[in-house]
Amino acid sequence: MVRLDAVKKLDDQEILIEIVKNEPSGHIRAIAASKITDQNILIDMAKNDENADARGAAVKKINDQNVLIDVAKNDEDAQTRLKAVEKINDQNVLIDIARNDSAPIVRFEAIQKISDVDVLEEIYRRDSDHVNRQSAISKVHKIKGLT
Repeated sequence: MVRLDAVKKLDDQEILIEIVKNEPSGHIRAIAASKITDQNILIDMAKNDENADARGAAVKKINDQNVLIDVAKNDEDAQTRLKAVEKINDQNVLIDIARNDSAPIVRFEAIQKISDVDVLEEIYRRDSDHVNRQSAISKVHKIKGLT
């Protein structure tokens, strides 16, 4: 608890970087990551940290679309993939994720960002998750001005 409180008060980037590199607690590494500005450190964390919370905290701060796409397609943790999808703008990538991600919540987030009516109608017909199907058809109706 003392280490956690100390990290919450820190602003020194060098110390925060040392924490994300050496701290055994994933939760504390996540708190430190949320305060780090160095994109290279954050990218390394997002790709390599053993703790999903720490990876997710790093993803929230990353701006590089290619890194976000890599995490969204390859991270083992659905919540980490979700955080990456929230920041992705590429329609083709979002369509791929909406069609293929194993986690309904990740597919749902991608669906929210897709603007292609044909793709949304396909998702409506094919997605195994009722909420995602409903979301896709609602989005189609909104785009077509039917709601």
